[in-house]
Amino acid sequence: MKGIYGRIVVSLTFFMMSILMLAFFSPIVFVHADEMTVEVSANVSAIGSLALNTNNLKFSIVPTNEGAFASKSLISTVSTNSSLGYDLYLSSVDSSTNMTHVDPNVSDVIASNFSGAVTGETMPVNSWGYSLNNTNFLKIPTSSSQALLKSVNHFPTNEELTNTVNFGVKVSSLLSAGSYTKDVVFTLIVHDDETYGLHSISDMQDMTPAVCAATTTPTKNATGFDWSGARHGDSNYVPRKKLRDSRDGKYYLVSKLADGNCWMSQNLAFTFTANVPFEASNNDGTTKTVTPTRSTQTGTKVGWDASSWRSYFPNSTVVYYQNGLTKANAPTASGDTYLWENGGAYYNWYAATVGATSGNSTSSICPKGWRLPLTSGSKSFTGLISTAYGIKTAGKSASEAIRSDPLNFVLSGDYKFDGSIVNQSSKGYWWGSATKSGNNAYDFVFEDTSLKTDDASNKSYGLAVRCVAI
Repeated sequence: MKGIYGRIVVSLTFFMMSILMLAFFSPIVFVHADEMTVEVSANVSAIGSLALNTNNLKFSIVPTNEGAFASKSLISTVSTNSSLGYDLYLSSVDSSTNMTHVDPNVSDVIASNFSGAVTGETMPVNSWGYSLNNTNFLKIPTSSSQALLKSVNHFPTNEELTNTVNFGVKVSSLLSAGSYTKDVVFTLIVHDDETYGLHSISDMQDMTPAVCAATTTPTKNATGFDWSGARHGDSNYVPRKKLRDSRDGKYYLVSKLADGNCWMSQNLAFTFTANVPFEASNNDGTTKTVTPTRSTQTGTKVGWDASSWRSYFPNSTVVYYQNGLTKANAPTASGDTYLWENGGAYYNWYAATVGATSGNSTSSICPKGWRLPLTSGSKSFTGLISTAYGIKTAGKSASEAIRSDPLNFVLSGDYKFDGSIVNQSSKGYWWGSATKSGNNAYDFVFEDTSLKTDDASNKSYGLAVRCVAI
């Protein structure tokens, strides 16, 4: 993300600085000893630059009692080799959008805080804004809420490389005379052909702290998804990728969320077979091989005995959800299977932690590079739900928010001692990584009327597992 700063002045002077993004490439050489051939490839990154023509941006306005309006145009020219296009944004340089007098002793300002679109006639006096058609003017956005001026998602045509932005100012004779200034920023984001972070891996086991850190952290209000990495650097999009668990070939949606962590957006559906070893995840990023003494039960109801691994995978009840809300025994024929959240398997805590009996588990049934969530702070349900997304209590809207994009928690219920699935479609439960007391371990539970991020369940109950990247 590169910014070009400018200063708006009445009489308006606009200073321009052009920033050029440079990219270098080096050959990658592969030698196949069996064939004695050499393959050479080169990765050329996308680059871009932005230039602003500000020659005519000088306002000299004679105010009137009713307010005198004037507008001027700024032309921006993008240069890029990206076949995926670019985004161009506008904002104030900071959280204030007021133009202030160059004399600090003058308290008058030219504000930009009106609502909706206005024309030169309806714009409030002593105000300013921007327009893409020189008719309908909008207020200047703050630095945290940039306005998207242009989005091109293919190799740009010549016409698409040039953009015109109009600035309008309306002042009355009640405003103190002199020059008023404000810095604004034009931000160019080139859609890079190169993939970053989450979009550079294909298996769950490829996840590392560096991979997650290289992935853009979205804002809590981000509503769109970046499936390919084309929106890298744009916090208005949630990075999301379909990753494969190499242990059994099942796929999961994974998202980088507003808490800065990478989370599974679906429940774990890994099943195991008695006396068949599999790879479990240690919390330090390494793995260990474990051998279960029982198989995952499928389609039957088997009681849960204390301190023994048990897991159950339903095959005759609700096991899929779309957007956390629409329930089905199987995805619809017209829907993409991987866009449905898997209700997953139910694990008792001993199976979820692959053998822990007390304290904090040091390993889990999660794939390598992943772990059970902590009780508090970063990588916890509390940090994700309550802190990052501000959902402190439940209620209809809060429950729907937790169950909908991008969180996608589902009401999969839990599995009890008698082998019955209960609370399905009314509650959701997920294991944490720590013992709370005796036979109880921390979990996260929510329903339409309650939300608990530090709840506890008996360790022999079967709950869902939602992993977070280490």
